[in-house]
Amino acid sequence: GNGTTPIVTYGLRSFEVDIIPEGDILIYSFPVKLMFNYPLDADSATNLEDNITIEKITDSGTEVIAGTFSALNENRIVKFVPEQICDDCEDNNCFDKNTEYKVTVAANILKSTQTDREGEKLVLNCSGISNCLSEFTTGAICDRRDPSVVIERPRSNKTICQGAPVPLDVSIFGQDDIALSMIMYQIDLDNAVTWEDFSTAYQVSLGDSPTSYTYSEPWAESSDYDLGSHDLVAAAVDLADHTKIKTKQFNI
Repeated sequence: GNGTTPIVTYGLRSFEVDIIPEGDILIYSFPVKLMFNYPLDADSATNLEDNITIEKITDSGTEVIAGTFSALNENRIVKFVPEQICDDCEDNNCFDKNTEYKVTVAANILKSTQTDREGEKLVLNCSGISNCLSEFTTGAICDRRDPSVVIERPRSNKTICQGAPVPLDVSIFGQDDIALSMIMYQIDLDNAVTWEDFSTAYQVSLGDSPTSYTYSEPWAESSDYDLGSHDLVAAAVDLADHTKIKTKQFNI
């Protein structure tokens, strides 16, 4: 379900999705994000509009919203941008103000590259953690500010041993004046400008859209990296998709 839980849970043999946003939202110009705990396979990633529907709830029923789907972060995140343009919000794409919407993912169709113990691709499970449905109500605020992000740990130039049994302690604090949607980090990512430049399994989806969140996670993959200096690159992403990126150096 949607919430502040790491989206990738290693060893879990169930294919799940978190949908952002959910509930009452202060703003009206933002994308819808669907975050999967394993990557979508190629067929699922190219047929998104057939299996994911964004609808406006009206007095007479529902109305399908036109827009663009894209699969990002090595097919772990699906992003939907509504077609409508807001001339009163810096010409950004937007939903209607103060309006109810719902996001529905077709059950038992989307597949992951991850396989089960019998070697079969995992199929999206809509009866467990995920219910494959999110409803949200837009507000009337145009969000113009970026979030902030602080890499609290590791300390600058901290040294760990290659393959050390004690992992690097990673702690990232994000904050926004309206709402956060994601915290993520990656090792040795060059020239990142937005979260779409990341291709990492280290991320957390914030389905309840808090204004601040601390992501704390041990990083235990030092044996996969060469001796020397490395960069930890962290990003905080707000609901309107503004991204703030910071970098801190450590050594192996």
